Amino acid sequence: MEYSKEDLMEAKKQILGVGENMGTEESKKIWEENAQFWDNAMGDESNEFHREVVRPKVTELLSPNPADYILDIACGNGNYSSYLAQRGASVVAFDYSKKMIELAKRRQSQYAKQIEFCVADATDRKSILELKRNRAFTKAVSNMAIMDITDIEPLLMAVYELLQEISCISTSLSIARNTSPFSSIVSVTALGNIAANFLKFSSALFAVCILSLSIFFFLRFV
Repeated sequence: MEYSKEDLMEAKKQILGVGENMGTEESKKIWEENAQFWDNAMGDESNEFHREVVRPKVTELLSPNPADYILDIACGNGNYSSYLAQRGASVVAFDYSKKMIELAKRRQSQYAKQIEFCVADATDRKSILELKRNRAFTKAVSNMAIMDITDIEPLLMAVYELLQEISCISTSLSIARNTSPFSSIVSVTALGNIAANFLKFSSALFAVCILSLSIFFFLRFV
C-alpha cells in the first residue's frame, strides 16, 4: 500500500504530537512503539513525496559518489542510506530508536557491507561522537528530521568534529501546523572548509527555518 504525504504527516502528527513540547525520552518511547508502522509506510523506496520532492534535491546537493563516507542522521528505516549505497557510497546511519535500527538492518541487509546502522541520540554530543571511525566522514545528511530534534546544537557540534576538512552537509526540513500536513520543504548545503563555514551553516539553517515559515504562511493564507 502506498501512503500519501498527507497520510504520513497525519500519522507523524499523531505519533509525536507536532507542535507540542515533548522531551527526547518521551518522543523516543513513542517512536519505539510506532517503528513498525513507519517502516511499513516508508518501505524500501519511501513515499511519493520523498521520492519526487525531497530525494532529488537532497541528492543533487549531496552529490554522493563511491569515494564518499557519509553520516546519515536520524536515518529511520534506512531507505535513503540504501539509496546512497546504490550510488557506491559507504554510510554510517543512526537513529535514536533501537527498534527502528533493528528494522533498518533487516530491510537493508543486502547493503550490510556498505551501511553500518547504529543507535545514537542526535541531542547527545557524546553519543554522536561515538560514531567516529578511523576514516573521517566526507559528508553528512539528514532527511526531514532536523525540525523534530529538540536541541540541534549538540548535533551540529558533533558533526563539525566528525567531518573531514572539505565536507558537505545537506539537510531537508519541513514546517507544520497542528491542523495541517507539512506544507513546504527547503534544502540547505554547506560546502568547503567545514571549520570556516560551521557558524555560517548554523546561521543558514536558522535562515532556512525563517524562509520555510514564510513560504508556509504564503501558501496557507494567500
